[in-house]
Parts: sequence; structure tokens; C-alpha cells
Amino acid sequence: MAVALGWSGHVDTDLKFSEFFNSDHTLCLRFLPHWAKVFEGPCIAEKGQGAFALGQGSATQADPVPHLYAGVGGQAVAPIVTLVARQWHHLALVGDVGRTSATFRLYLNGSKVTEFTVSKFDAGWPSGTLRFGKRSSRATINKRNAQFFGLLTDVGIFTEALSDREISALAAPGKRLTGSEPNLLAGYTFREGPHPTKLLRPSTLRGEADLVPSSANLDSVADAALLPLPRWHEPLDLPFPVGEAWATGQAYDGNVSHWGLAVCTLDMGRVDGPTDGAPLCSAAPGVVEEVQDTEAPGTWTSNVVDVKHAPGQFASYVHLRQNGAEVTKGQPIKQLERVGLTGNTGLGPGQVDGGYHLHFAINDKPDQTEGFVTLPVAFSDYELQVGDSDWKPVARGMLESGDVVRNPPTPAFLPASLTAGCAVTRAVDKLDLIATDIRGRVWTARWRPDRYVNNWDRWRPVLSDIGHPRPIGVVARSAERLDIVCADGAGGIYTGGWHETLDNGVWGGWWRVRDVVAEASSPVSIVARAPTKLDVFAIRKDGEISTAAWDRDVEDGKWRGWWQVAEANAPEGSPIAAISRSPNQLDIFVVGQNGGIYTSAWNSSANNGQWLKFWRIGDLVAEQRSWISAVARSPSQLDIFVVAENGQISTAAWDRDVDGGKWRGWWSVAGGETRPGAPVSVVSRHPQQLDVFTVMEDGGVYTAAWNPGANNGKWEGWWRVLDLQSNAGSAVAAVSRHPDQLDVFAVRTDGQMSTAAWNAQVNDGKWQGWWRIG
Repeated sequence: MAVALGWSGHVDTDLKFSEFFNSDHTLCLRFLPHWAKVFEGPCIAEKGQGAFALGQGSATQADPVPHLYAGVGGQAVAPIVTLVARQWHHLALVGDVGRTSATFRLYLNGSKVTEFTVSKFDAGWPSGTLRFGKRSSRATINKRNAQFFGLLTDVGIFTEALSDREISALAAPGKRLTGSEPNLLAGYTFREGPHPTKLLRPSTLRGEADLVPSSANLDSVADAALLPLPRWHEPLDLPFPVGEAWATGQAYDGNVSHWGLAVCTLDMGRVDGPTDGAPLCSAAPGVVEEVQDTEAPGTWTSNVVDVKHAPGQFASYVHLRQNGAEVTKGQPIKQLERVGLTGNTGLGPGQVDGGYHLHFAINDKPDQTEGFVTLPVAFSDYELQVGDSDWKPVARGMLESGDVVRNPPTPAFLPASLTAGCAVTRAVDKLDLIATDIRGRVWTARWRPDRYVNNWDRWRPVLSDIGHPRPIGVVARSAERLDIVCADGAGGIYTGGWHETLDNGVWGGWWRVRDVVAEASSPVSIVARAPTKLDVFAIRKDGEISTAAWDRDVEDGKWRGWWQVAEANAPEGSPIAAISRSPNQLDIFVVGQNGGIYTSAWNSSANNGQWLKFWRIGDLVAEQRSWISAVARSPSQLDIFVVAENGQISTAAWDRDVDGGKWRGWWSVAGGETRPGAPVSVVSRHPQQLDVFTVMEDGGVYTAAWNPGANNGKWEGWWRVLDLQSNAGSAVAAVSRHPDQLDVFAVRTDGQMSTAAWNAQVNDGKWQGWWRIG
């Protein structure tokens, strides 16, 4: 095992300097640096008083090569060494401690590099305990917030000044600490299992510090692949418009100018157009910290915009055009909002007609502030060009030199891309839409009024391709979580999950829900009975209506089932409407073989926890595989909607306290008609309000409403929702974020996904939109 350390990452120990430092001693370790020409990175340091650091030193403008760093009290050395990024190295510091002073010898890979002497009366003589990765809180090196980036293992502290020969033996390739070494006081190998006593001293991982399963023989290639992506920062988009391809000329630890405090900097140029004057966008929301855009080309001073995304997170956009800033200091800015235009300022004489590029970095302080450093970041939801034309989706990644990348262009959609239930609201200010594009790739778009340009986020890919357009079941089981389900081209049923703040918002999945096989790409329903309980419903290839369940606290959170529901069958590929009225109640609805509408119910406290047999609701007949929409206005009230085989939009209702708890209906919804089998979306804004939506034969989106206190309790409508043109019979997705708000979504005939909104208090209660998403 090894510990992986990123920004803010460190390991605290209980090993005191007083246990070894005042007499002869040796500290040694193995480290795999993420970058070679970084700023100061202490592998071992003090947590307490005084000053101690042993690790990487800073590359400088004068010496842009790797350095080591060793400092005790007021004395420090930073020798130039041969150090290779992403390879294991052995580092040792030997202290020959006398009565009044100590001489320290520094070794790299078994060879002595330098030595220095420190008075024991130095005011900075260290005390406290050992810390790996960083110095004490707020302690700096050369005024910088020093941090080691990389892997660390086999830290050994000896109560003897080891000889050159002994150091060389410890540094031999593949040599590991065993705990039986002579004069070993304590060792930290981070390995699991039983250990000798000397390897049992406790350690505590803090910040961006993770244990990773390094190879037994410390194979550099294998272990470098374990370096985790940074996760300390706000989610970041590539800092240019959607769909534009840009190439990374010089990435982190670059050979031209990216070293020392500037080690984590990107130089990028536009691929599919001129870089000069190309628009730049904010990688995340924030506030503009600084603007400088008066410099002309040919000077050494760059035009720059700094944006503060969070405490200790400042994005710098450098080399902007003269007068190229499009923001002002103190201005709030949203994700992918334009900040300025690319130029070539700050590159010195001779670059008046060339050198155009974006120099981008995230810093711990505003650009050029004393002591600032650049920090490693990963970008989210972008595409990497593979070959001449193919693009590979990347959920999160760090850019390398030569990478050609883009924020994915807005996808095109088909009528089958959208389902009535694929829009969900997680909170009053959080909307999510899931859809498949014309190739079957799954995408999500988010609405957050405080974060995104035009309030809607760009389209982001969800997991891997699944084939071609198909229905996606979506549920929000909390304000931070989304779960989706679908059947793939072979009929296997898979789920994916997303948490807004965990794993940097990266989707997890696809996970197969056991071994059931449905009709290829058929609809699958998902419902959340509680934040820790999910149920999915599908129809097997043999027509069996089946369900599976997931409970975080049952059987180690594994999916259970599939179980047949009430020994019933339905036409293959039929959609199932599923709803949960309470954590222990499920109701499902399906069109049977004879076109009748059937329902079954499950309650954990009734019928011995078994599903009730299906029973038919009235005598309405619909086309096979028709979509049914269901809504619970309260735990004791259900309403369902379906298009009859004659095209009439119809509804039935159940109220536990009315007519002996029998289903009532079917009633025509305001005389509305549409294509048989077409979906009808329903929303209940409060227990006394229903709103339904459908696309009628003329391709318009229409709505009708019911309230028992209006129009003598009869349905009203249908009203056309503005002028969007869709395809007859396609789906409309609808949600309500609060009792006076409705949001609807539809696919235009040109493949654009669009949204419209209604608010009783805005625009005289008239619909607004349609706005393109993305």
C-alpha cells in the first residue's frame, strides 16, 4: 500500500521529534512524485513548532530542473538532482547530532547529494509530531503553501545515523521495510494485515489523502496509474464554448515554462478556428477578482482575468487581447459565461503577430500575488479526440500535452429520446432532464438559476453508450441523488446513479440488475420508496411482469429479485407506470393483452407482503403497449391517464375515502384527442390540482387542468403551449417545482430539446418559452 497525496492532503502521526531528533537518527522514505519540476513538496515535515521539511524543492527560472529540499530550523538546502516524474525514488536524511550542532546528510536513491549543519540552539529547531505531505497549518516554505503531490510509502525513522552503505542497501530497488531492521524506531508502510510492533504506530489521513494498493515490488508504471484525480476543487468545465476543439500545447510540468509555482498550468490553442480573438468562458461560477486588459502586444505584462470560484480557488485567464476583457472586477459570473478574448499579450517583443494562446491555471491566490502557486485540477464531462474524427467521453480527467478536447456539442434528439417521466425536480431550484440522443447516448441537462448561463447547464454525457434511443426511467430519491434505469440492446436491465457532491459528481454504473432479460430497449420503470429504497419494474421476454428491489441496508445493498408480480403477463415491451404513495406502498399500472387497463398493489403490512392480484380498471380499451401516467395527489388519492384506442385522452381516479375505495372513471379529459398510444404527462401541483400535457396531431404541445374549485370541478383546456412544433404522438415531460410553477420539455421537429415555463405570478400567468436547452 501507499498513501496518495493531493492538494491539502497529509498524514498525521503521533511520533514526536523528541523521541529521536536530539540524537543521531535517520529518516528515509520511498516517494513517487506526480511531477518533477514542482514547487516545494515536503514528504516529511513538522506538525508543531519550529521548522522541518524533507522532500521536493522548487524548480526556478534560473534552474528549471528538479530539486530536492531539506530544511531544519533556519537552514535549508535545495540541490539540483535527477528526478523523474511518476517513478519511485528513495530519499534519506541522516542526522549526526552533537552537543551543540547537527550535520545532516541528504541522499537520493542511495547516493549522497549534499550536507548542511544546523545549531541545536536554532530558534526553529523542530518539536511536535511528524506529518507527511505538508507542514503545520499555515506554515509555508519560501512563502508558498508547500504540498507534496504523489505517492508515499515505507517511511522509516531510525535511532542511528546510518552509513552510506546502509542507506544504499535500503534504497535498493524493490527493497521494502519489514519492521525488523536494526535501530528502527517506527515505520509506516500503510500495508494491511498483521505487522511487527514497529510498524503499528497510528497514522491519520486528512484532506486529499487516499490509500492505494501499490505493487509489492513498487513497479513505477503500475503504481503511477494509481495516482488519483484531484477532487479538492469546484467542478470545472473546459474554459471555452461548447463544441469548440482546443489543443493542449504545454500541460503540467511542461518543458517550456511550466515549472515551480507555475507547474500546474495549461497552454491551449483553438483547433477549428483562429485562436486570436477566440472567446473564453468561466470554468465554474464565481466572482471576478481582477481584470487587467490595457497592455498591448509586445510587452512582458499579460492581460489577465482572475475569477474566484471558492476560498483558495482562483482561475487565471492569461494573455488576453488588449481591451479583450468582457467582465468587470466584482462581477458575479456563471459557469461558461464569457470572460474575454484570447490574445498574445505578455509574451515580450517579437510576439506581436504570433504566440496566440490561452494560459490557464487554478491558483491558491490571485495570479502574481506573493506566494501564489498553481494547483492541479481535473475537468468534468468533456470529450477527448481519438484519431482524426472520433471523440471519447471523459467523465473527469487531467489534460496532457497534445490532447485535443472539447465540451461536447449539443446533441440532436428524436421523438423517442424523451419520455414523460424523464424530467425530475430535486428541489425548488434544481431540475434535471435525462434523454438519449439520435445515437442512443444518454445525456443530462440541469437547471440551476445561480450557476449556469441562461440558468440551464450544457448537455453532459451520462456513462457509456447503450445503443440507440430508448426510454430512460429516472427518479430523484433525495435532493442530491438521481437514479436511472434502462434496458440495453440485448434486453439486459441496467441502472446508473449520481450524487451531486460525492465522487465529484461523476455518474456510477452501468450496473446490471441481476439476470432478467426483457425485450431489447423496452421501457423500464424505477421508483424510490425512500432515500435508501429503490424498486424497478420490467416485462420479461415471455411477458411476465417482474420487479426487483434495492435497499441500502439489506443484503449489503445488493439488488434482490426478480419476482413475478401477481403471476400476471402483458405484451412484451409494454411500459409500466409505477408509483409509491408511502415508503411501504407501491402501485403499478399496465395495458393488458386485451387492451384493458390493469393495476396491482403491494403493501409490506398487507396480504403477507405479497402483491395483490391484478384487477381491471373500468372497461376502457387502449392500444397494446400504450403509456399510462399515474400521480398520487396524497397517500390516499391516485389519478391515472391514458389515450384510448379511439384517441380520446381519458382519466380514472381512486380515493380511499370515496365510493368504498373503488376506482372511478373513465372520463374524457376536456374532450381532448391525440394519437392512440401516445403518452400523456401529468403533474399534481397540490392535492387539489392536476395539469396534463400531450402532443396532439398537429404537433403542438397542449395542456389541460383540473381543480375541484374551478369550472364546477370539470376539466378545462386544451390550451396550446406557445408555438413549438413537435412530432404528433411524441412525449412531453413535465414537472412542478412549487404550487405556482410548471416546467415542460419537448423535442422540436429539428431535433432540438426545448423547455417552456409557467408561473402564476410571472408574465400575467402566461406561458413563457420555448427555450432551447444547450
